Amino acid sequence: MQFISIEFLLFFFIISTVYYLIPGRFRYIWLLAAGMCFYALIDLKALPVLLSVILITYAVSLKVRGSRKVLALGLVLIIGILGYFKYLGFLSSTIVSLARFLGLSASDRALSVILPVGISFYVFEAAGYLIDCYRGKNPERNILRIALFLSFFPTVQSGPIEREGNLSGQFREGQPFRFDNVRQGLLMMLWGAFMKLVLADRLVMIPDHVYADPARYSGGILFLASLAYTLQIYCDFAGYSNMAIGAARVLGIRIMDNFQTPYFSESIAEFWRRWHISLSRWFRDYLYIPLGGNRKGTLRKMINILIVFAVSGLWHAAAWTFVAWGLLHGLYQVAGSVLMPLRDGLVDLFHVDRSVFSHRLLKRITTFLLVNFAWIFFRAGTFGTARSIISGMFGGNSAAVSGSFPSLLGLDTPDLIIAAAALLLLFVKDIANYNHIGIRQKLMGQGIWLRWTVYILLILIVLTFGLWGPGYNAESFIYSQF
Repeated sequence: MQFISIEFLLFFFIISTVYYLIPGRFRYIWLLAAGMCFYALIDLKALPVLLSVILITYAVSLKVRGSRKVLALGLVLIIGILGYFKYLGFLSSTIVSLARFLGLSASDRALSVILPVGISFYVFEAAGYLIDCYRGKNPERNILRIALFLSFFPTVQSGPIEREGNLSGQFREGQPFRFDNVRQGLLMMLWGAFMKLVLADRLVMIPDHVYADPARYSGGILFLASLAYTLQIYCDFAGYSNMAIGAARVLGIRIMDNFQTPYFSESIAEFWRRWHISLSRWFRDYLYIPLGGNRKGTLRKMINILIVFAVSGLWHAAAWTFVAWGLLHGLYQVAGSVLMPLRDGLVDLFHVDRSVFSHRLLKRITTFLLVNFAWIFFRAGTFGTARSIISGMFGGNSAAVSGSFPSLLGLDTPDLIIAAAALLLLFVKDIANYNHIGIRQKLMGQGIWLRWTVYILLILIVLTFGLWGPGYNAESFIYSQF
């Protein structure tokens, strides 16, 4: 059952209605039942995996305070579960490839295990909770609340990666019904559906079409395909996050924001403060700082950055192209730190005012192009495909195919027009968000006729352009694969 489905809408209506009808002290039990039901409907065979992580997390959390041995045991157990399902095939295929490279005989068959939905997200939530308990946090004694924290249905599939401390109090209190929460939450879910159905599931046609055989296309088409993927993955994942945050908001539960206009960033470091915020903060708090952060000298700081981003790439998927993507982002930041004295010197030499719009725009464009380049490795699947994309993009392909511009991108003209118009709307909204202009709040302050005109118009756009054309069969969310 996907977020974008009639089944989920019916499920969510029943869950939220009953939630507000039953007494507050029983609501967390209802949400736990909803989370287990939701997860079982998505991936019934993976339910025992989720239950195992819950049991291990609960048992270890009660004994972990101040004990490194207990913490190590807990982390080995739950991360070991993640490693078995996510990295066993990757490890075996890497060993096979290495053996062949060394001229040794190796089996053609690599081990493979089906990846449970959402395991990367709820395992990281569990690991963060155990580390917090080790550091002195009082553990939750009610196993049902721990189970709810790890199986909360808006976040169990693709995050945000929440902290137990943020949710436990809200679960315990039972949130009262507030019309504003319901209205805000539904608007966020509607906007998330717009980003997913109208944009992401339409833009996906371009990289799918071009990346299938990149050698056939010219540099300009290859660049547009990479640009389409850059926008697609943002619309897909931010769309999911909006729906997850909105669904929780309808229930009166606040979960952390996961995206803050990341493509307006003026540096790679700022990009990671705005992109997949819950994961970035997790790595900062539970890996980068424990490694020493920036407290042990410049060289150690750079090494720590590279380690964190390599692990981040591997967290996303068990493939070397994802490690390359992560390391590339780490190298961007290392290079930025190394070149900072040179940049500062040039700024002083030419008396550049860093606060002016032109300078800030140049930094945003540069950052966006660097991010766009790195996404090639994320999408390509193999280094061979990435190499074809990059060489064709910068060197051009002599055997480029001919045809109309939309057909070269894998879309027809109406779909291209719809995508362009939708991107313009997204751009306007992101500009408003970047400048701290709350469009939802301003809209809700207008007269009832204007509010409902906008509501109905957006619903019609989603239903018409989200269900017509290539997006009629909605793709599953990209990050549900991780």
